[in-house]
Amino acid sequence: MNICVVGAGVVGLTTALELQREMRNANVTILSDRFEQDTCSDVAAGLFRPGTSFSGPTEEITSHDS
Repeated sequence: MNICVVGAGVVGLTTALELQREMRNANVTILSDRFEQDTCSDVAAGLFRPGTSFSGPTEEITSHDS
């Protein structure tokens, strides 16, 4: 099976790794216009937890208590 993942950002690379892990015999190709250190977008981000600017629908979700 041949699979192409479009994009080499955090989502694209994670998707490619998970596909390769689950489908060991698949040929996974990552397609991107550039593979360099400075290809990070100024507007896209893989957010793993809320930051200090996060505002949830309720105070309980928005709370920043440790």
